[in-house]
Amino acid sequence: MAARIPATVITGFLGAGKTSLIRHMIENNQGKR
Repeated sequence: MAARIPATVITGFLGAGKTSLIRHMIENNQGKR
């Protein structure tokens, strides 16, 4: 059995800010994964 890979699923309505959230997380990760 292969090792599990942690994943996060982000859902929401159109225009709810999903892309903005992902961009913010990428730009402000401060070296974290």
